[in-house]
Amino acid sequence: MAQKNNFDFVRIIAALAVLVSHARPIHDATFPLGDLGAAAVFAFFAVSGYLVSASWERDPHPFRFLLRRALRILPGFFCAILLAACVVGPMLTTLPEAVYLSDPRFALYVRSLLLYPMRFVLPGVFEHNPLANNVNGSLWTLPLEATMYFGLCLLGMALRFARRATVPVLVALLAAGCWLEIHPPSGNFCMMDAHELVRAGTSFATGALLWHLRTRIPLFSWAWLPVAAAIIMTRGSAVEIWLLMLAIPYAVISFAVSETPYLSRIGALGDPSYGIYVYAFLIQQTLMALFPHIGFGPFVLASIILSVVAGYMSWHILEKPALRLKNFAAQPNTASGNKTNRRASAG
Repeated sequence: MAQKNNFDFVRIIAALAVLVSHARPIHDATFPLGDLGAAAVFAFFAVSGYLVSASWERDPHPFRFLLRRALRILPGFFCAILLAACVVGPMLTTLPEAVYLSDPRFALYVRSLLLYPMRFVLPGVFEHNPLANNVNGSLWTLPLEATMYFGLCLLGMALRFARRATVPVLVALLAAGCWLEIHPPSGNFCMMDAHELVRAGTSFATGALLWHLRTRIPLFSWAWLPVAAAIIMTRGSAVEIWLLMLAIPYAVISFAVSETPYLSRIGALGDPSYGIYVYAFLIQQTLMALFPHIGFGPFVLASIILSVVAGYMSWHILEKPALRLKNFAAQPNTASGNKTNRRASAG
């Protein structure tokens, strides 16, 4: 992986794409956005599969690996849950504070700190919004993400003495994901939607496979152009989901590993992408609750500005300090490793 790359830029754009895709249902607008949000989520899982596989390869120790992953996703996640429950909720609930705090839905929501299962309803909060009774809808992907980490860790341990089998196993998992897309599972698995878990796992496995084959598969930074065109042309057809699950990861990774002037330096200010992702939905719902007649354009613009500010604040105040603890989870000979690569693998 090049020391300078586009991973920070890709993650920021993906987070903003999720924000914009949520703007329509939150605002109850009819502006056509297609599957922008789905494409962004698949991009996130692909990037995660690629970078987290690199992290495991550098230090295949289960405890240190899982600690690094926990330090990356949990501080911002905990903050988002508690901010909604303990700050925004009491301010905007239609219930008296004592009733709000004693309502069983409050305790259920706070239990989302455990990741499994996620809850999205706080009593009396956003119940009159166009998208009612949904506080943090974007956080549904985080249990899936954590499951990918556990799965990769288990796979790495199982193949510890048979690393040559990694690529065939990933190909088999990819094939299984494709088969399950044709014959989708129903119901839940470990308190997660089974079908969404399969889709996320397929994109994650594609990203992981691209890491392991990075010296054998040509990657073209402009691949996103034909992929985007193909998705637009096949929108609404059975082909579209395959492009989202398989082609999006290739296009995104191809662009992310390349170096583009200016774009490759966007991470110099920090990485606000995760903060944008975990706080944007709450910010958007709060805007709609406070300004119910706001126009769609001003709503999107205000959402972007506030979410980007929140993302940078979260990075510098919460996430970056937490990531410094990764040094305690590093091998002695890698603790002083390349700073750029550590930042790239943080996602």
